[in-house]
Amino acid sequence: MLIVNADDWGLRPEVTDAILETWRAGAVTAASAMVHMEDSERAFALARQEGLPLGLHINLSTPFTADAVPAERRARQQRAVEYFAASPRRRYALDPTAWRLLDGCVADQLTAFAEAWGAPADHADGHQHLQTCPTVLSGRALGALRTLRRAHGFVPGQRSSPKRAYRGLVNEVVGLRFRSVCFVSIRDVHPELGGVGLAGVVDRAGGRGVEVMVHPAWEDEREILLGDAWRELVQRMPTGSHADLG
Repeated sequence: MLIVNADDWGLRPEVTDAILETWRAGAVTAASAMVHMEDSERAFALARQEGLPLGLHINLSTPFTADAVPAERRARQQRAVEYFAASPRRRYALDPTAWRLLDGCVADQLTAFAEAWGAPADHADGHQHLQTCPTVLSGRALGALRTLRRAHGFVPGQRSSPKRAYRGLVNEVVGLRFRSVCFVSIRDVHPELGGVGLAGVVDRAGGRGVEVMVHPAWEDEREILLGDAWRELVQRMPTGSHADLG
């Protein structure tokens, strides 16, 4: 099964609208929603209206931009943003001193998602992939989820050997705790975006499944997603959302 997931639903109106355009065109099959952001309220209403499957887009690196955010949640989010901004290494480290803070932020956002959607999140991924930060991944709050996005997986030769080893270890942990499929960005695989080719996506989707992350608000990705070639690719493959994983 092929899952084409659009990230950042609700971030800003223009981002939501770009995703909605590609959903209506049949180019994406699911989206992950941000809570307490500028367009979150409208975006959740639109998703219900359109029948768009949603997961939670965990955000630990960008301040909340909605007006009505409980003060405690906003303050905790700001501390998390400052924590990761202080050092890029923190996203790859296990830091027991930050565990309570980051787990609290994840719990806040799971609660906000349930409040906005009317049901708990079944799936989550992460803004800037912070769901795979060891401190975040070891938290209790994520245990409420059934599926979680992996780290980038199957693009041959991508990144250095240490980074591939790190990603492999992360994916083992994710696989032990959650349902998941192989994950890749459209920029890694689509030849018009400098990727290695779509053959791997086709092969994986016909077997255990694959998730392709897209950002329709980015003009070059939206052009591809709305093109005939991408639509034909999606139409000839079994597609769905993370909720469809057995």
